[in-house]
Amino acid sequence: MAGAPRDLETAKHFLAHLQQELGINGTSEFPIYSAGSDEARAATLDISAYTKPTAWINTYYPVLNSPLDHSLQILGEDGNPVWTAELEEVSDGTDPYAAEYATAVLAWHGISRGGKAQGKLIYANYGRKQDYDALVEAGMLLLL
Repeated sequence: MAGAPRDLETAKHFLAHLQQELGINGTSEFPIYSAGSDEARAATLDISAYTKPTAWINTYYPVLNSPLDHSLQILGEDGNPVWTAELEEVSDGTDPYAAEYATAVLAWHGISRGGKAQGKLIYANYGRKQDYDALVEAGMLLLL
């Protein structure tokens, strides 16, 4: 995840991969520029003059919010959960990295506010536009 401690190591690994695949003569030191610096601007603005492939890393300092917790439940009329969603990714046994990173980024919406939502549970088939249109036509959903 951007801004995580191993983010720079991932960027270096990917840069090394690009250097190898594109035949870029890499050195022991990676070209890493601070985003917005003169070096970063020159690398970008001079790109049309390059005669061979090149790649570099621009460092950014993102401000990312993250959840304190996350959950999704359907509550019965008594207020007790009747169903709780599994929000963690289920890793595929054929992917050796899936299990390692299955919980690296939690399921959540970064710009949503915390709290509880209440409403009537309506089945929306696949959640496509035509599915919602059918719900509106049937009078089960009101668009505001």
